[in-house]
Amino acid sequence: MKMTARLLSLVLIYFFANTAFANDQGEDKRLVKLLWLLDGIKNTYECEIPATDQGTTKATCHDHDIINLKTGRIIGTATDATADVVQVDTGLVGTGTTFFYLPQGTLVIRGRGTIQPVLYGTPTLDNHPVTHIAGIFPNERGANNVLYGTGVFKKAEGSFSLLGALDLTNSASGQSAFHCVFFMDIKVDRKHAKHWKTGAPKDPRLN
Repeated sequence: MKMTARLLSLVLIYFFANTAFANDQGEDKRLVKLLWLLDGIKNTYECEIPATDQGTTKATCHDHDIINLKTGRIIGTATDATADVVQVDTGLVGTGTTFFYLPQGTLVIRGRGTIQPVLYGTPTLDNHPVTHIAGIFPNERGANNVLYGTGVFKKAEGSFSLLGALDLTNSASGQSAFHCVFFMDIKVDRKHAKHWKTGAPKDPRLN
């Protein structure tokens, strides 16, 4: 419960401190703030990713629905991929690449972050144990974490942070529980910014 409360508090701070439709940061682009959740128990598999700084093109991947936390709606699907994992003391450092697939376009972001074992208590989330905490943050102010985009995300740029709760109990057998919130500041073409004024539109393929 404490873990859930902490994540919810961070989400609310981000949501109320920032409008979903921010002021223009450039003549042709407008900054939008996106708050998306990937959640669920998923089977992992190997997939191809754009080459990392270390030249890696294969990663451990899992697929999710994208939940827009502002509206509670499912707005598309996503593939989250982890590569270049190294152990540092009791934790792990890895490169995360996430592909967001929406009817309006595709957004691909990347960052390098930390996965750390839970050090206190036995927290649970959605009736599942939380064994690890994940975090990715921009390394420098103004860093671009967008690899590429299509549709409304064409020529997008921006940064993101990730906060997550994981259950890696069965990771060796190819299954993990994933509950990660993406806080994204993305500059998109001005003509596409209207799509995000009231949050992402609902995926028309869904009821």
